[in-house]
Amino acid sequence: MKIAITSQNKKHITAHAGKCRKFWLFDIVDNELVSKELIELPKEASIRASGQMPDELQGIDKFITSGMGDGMKRRLLSVNIDCEITEMVLVEDWLANHLN
Repeated sequence: MKIAITSQNKKHITAHAGKCRKFWLFDIVDNELVSKELIELPKEASIRASGQMPDELQGIDKFITSGMGDGMKRRLLSVNIDCEITEMVLVEDWLANHLN
């Protein structure tokens, strides 16, 4: 499963998913972390600015954020990407809570 987490400051799960330009990408297989990568997009490549999912986020299965609008949620669901709005603050806490 490929998971993208919005993290504008590279540490916290952040809101404004459509405007976000920094994402942690995790590849999880059999409940084990296989890879972790930070994606940093230019401003014009954000989902809101470009109107589409950036190439760097193509193929994700799940999108985690602390806030997104209904339009963004509908857009992700329409391309079969599961959405989760979480109250967890730290990316590492979310990951630890969802593995093993």
